[in-house]
Amino acid sequence: MRKFLQNKIIVGSLMILVLDLAGGFLILVPFLISIRNIYERSVATFQLWPAPSTTILIDILVNHPQLLATSAIAAFTIYLLFMVLRTYFSGGIYRIIMEGPWFLQDHDVRRSGFQEFLSRSSQTWPGFVKVSVAAVAIYTVAGFLGLTIGRVFAGLGLFWMAVSFLFFMLIASTYLQALKIQVVASDDNSVINAIRSTRQTLAKSAPRLVLGNLSVVIIGILICLGLWLTVAALRASQWSAARATVTIILEQLIVLVVCLMQAVRINFNHSIIRKGAQDALGGTELGGV
Repeated sequence: MRKFLQNKIIVGSLMILVLDLAGGFLILVPFLISIRNIYERSVATFQLWPAPSTTILIDILVNHPQLLATSAIAAFTIYLLFMVLRTYFSGGIYRIIMEGPWFLQDHDVRRSGFQEFLSRSSQTWPGFVKVSVAAVAIYTVAGFLGLTIGRVFAGLGLFWMAVSFLFFMLIASTYLQALKIQVVASDDNSVINAIRSTRQTLAKSAPRLVLGNLSVVIIGILICLGLWLTVAALRASQWSAARATVTIILEQLIVLVVCLMQAVRINFNHSIIRKGAQDALGGTELGGV
């Protein structure tokens, strides 16, 4: 078990999973409380768990629209507050994925692994906050380009228009990951320095970065689709405690796969930035950044 937890991808994925589940629960608390007050004495309760059915969602939209409005405002407020906490812990998680689970190898009894994790998260928190602010502009540009280029494919159908938009958003996400990786690797919280340091490597390694991240995302989507179809088949059958338990496990596996995708992408992008772009013969490197 210890050897299993020493795998940086696994540890990073599990930590991202815990962070996402905590955030998701906090964001949904206002909605869950409101739902409980409305349906706690109704047979419709069985259609709420482990995932809301189409019938119950239609009932909420038609008969309780004010619930969605108030829950959305509360959820957005909680989300903004949680993003501060998520940004803080993300630096430590990035460092674990890049350097390995050092807290399992630390033999200094005067300082626990969790204290070390908080300390290393604090070191990169200012830089991650700056990258998050820059992400607003970067995602805006990516969204504009995605919608503009997507209109070219509109004639082929809405699916290809959506694919075009998501492709540009993936490129933006990859670039932001590269900046965060550079902040952690250099222990420099300057976003400008991160942009300058990664510019040459990212320019020469762009095809490898795009294909690598795209491959990870496609494989992850296919796995999630398979799990979701299994969940849908289980939900189509008669409700039972056993089926509900299996459904919950499969739903959490979907979340874990998404977290695993993120950890694999961070590790892959870090390897590109660290090693640099290889030449056509694959024999030389630009060196570390």
